[in-house]
Amino acid sequence: MARRYAAHFVYVAGWGFIRRQVVEVGEGRVLSICPLAGEVEHTVWIPDGIIALWPSAAVADWRTELAAGASAAVIPSLPTGWQPDASASWQAYSLAPFDLISLKPVAGTRRRLLP
Repeated sequence: MARRYAAHFVYVAGWGFIRRQVVEVGEGRVLSICPLAGEVEHTVWIPDGIIALWPSAAVADWRTELAAGASAAVIPSLPTGWQPDASASWQAYSLAPFDLISLKPVAGTRRRLLP
């Protein structure tokens, strides 16, 4: 069964941050990403953090990547029809608390895999 999560920002490795998105997760991987266009039933809101998406092999350096600010660009959206590559096994994480102004982790930021 898939679950949906929403946040003020979603970070997609290799792309940057996107505002107000819904991430659908099922079977331990990201199934889809879509804009938050209103209240969506059965969606869990991440209030004090962000959702971060990485291919499972690249998640080890998450704090370094976000702290460097190299990918802190806010992009309007992912390309039309973009879907996570199933072979890369993209995973979704909640990063909280998170500085939503500077788009950087704070000293107490923890990473939690979203089921």
